[in-house]
Formats: sequence, C-alpha cells, structure tokens
Amino acid sequence: YIRLHQRAADWYRRENEDDEAFHHYLAAECIDDALNIVQRTHSAYYKQGNIETLLSWRSALGEHATRLPQFVHTCAMILTDRYLYSDAMAELDSAEAGFMVQEDPAWVAEVGLQRAMIHIRRADYRAAREIVTPISRDTSLKETTVGRAKHLLALIELAVGDFGKAINLLEQIRPLFERTNDAFYVSGVLQDLAIAYARGGNMASASHSLQRLVALRRTLGQS
Repeated sequence: YIRLHQRAADWYRRENEDDEAFHHYLAAECIDDALNIVQRTHSAYYKQGNIETLLSWRSALGEHATRLPQFVHTCAMILTDRYLYSDAMAELDSAEAGFMVQEDPAWVAEVGLQRAMIHIRRADYRAAREIVTPISRDTSLKETTVGRAKHLLALIELAVGDFGKAINLLEQIRPLFERTNDAFYVSGVLQDLAIAYARGGNMASASHSLQRLVALRRTLGQS
C-alpha cells in the first residue's frame, strides 16, 4: 500500500502534478518529500492565487508544517486576508518560533509586520506601535522592510488623527519605494497620502497625490 502511494507520488511529481504528488507522499508517509513540494511551490502558488491548495496542505501537514516557517507565514497572510485573525496569530507564533531557530532576523521582522497589521485592523494601535517602532529603527534590516514598518506607523497615526505625523512618515518612504520601483507600495503610499492630506485640510496636496496615483495605476493597467 505504501509502496503504491510512493510510486504514484513519484509519477505525479514527474508530471508536475504537485498537489496529487503531495497527498500521495503523505499517504506513503514520505514526509520529507511532501515538504519538499511545499517548499518549492508555495510562494508561486500564493502569487497565483492557489489559496485553497495551500490551506489544504497546511491542514494535512499538521505539526510537520512547522519545519517550513515561510510556508506557515504565508498561511498566516491568507488567514489575515480572510479576517481569521486569531488563527493567523497562532500561525505567526509558529512561524516566528521556526525563524528564531533558524536565527533569521529578517523573517522575524516580517512576522512582526504581519502581527502589527492585524492589530491595526483590530484597532489596537498601541500594540501595533510597540511592534513596528523598533523595526522602523533597525538599521540591520533591509531598507524596504524599515520602509514598510514606517508605512504601518503612518497608518497608525492616520487612524488616531495625527495627520501631520502620518504625512511626514509617508513622505519619507515615498522616494524609497519609487527608487526601488515597487509600484504596489508606491500606489499604497500615494493613496494614504491623499487621505492624510485631505483629512488634514490640505486639499491641493491631496489632489496632487491622487493625480499621481491615477497616473501610476494607468501605467499598471488598473482603473
């Protein structure tokens, strides 16, 4: 029985039928082979929107998934998007433990940013601020990671009504994301700048930010 599943898994893997191969490897108790499939494909699957496949793999792997903290982090992002915040937090705890074992501060910071985003969505701005403030000051991290932390700080300031601080933070990080050609984050920063300027009463600057946002989205084929 086990041998049949292993042979089937090998065949499906050669045919690039990763989901079928994964489940046959699990049935054959070939955990390492199943994890190898997840490690190799989960990032691409997430970008392609194969969300249900990833969640089914996470469920099937159980505790074995903790050996792949990046995969568990991806699942946390999916659960966050589905507003399953408690489940997402549990996944982030698991992912963080794995990254700590790997001594990977960059990914520990990623966990922190995701946790902060959940706190912001829950309107727990104090908890979010406590997480992102040290990340925003950590010069050992990539500049873009620090920039994303400052973006979250700006969202906090925007939420609590300190529009001046929000604008200052957003204007700090806008050139960074423009320099790195990260259109997704430039778009987000411009959108938040338009909101911050408008709420602060500077309609001219709000209009300018919106015009830049519309122009950028047109180049990306968005409306």
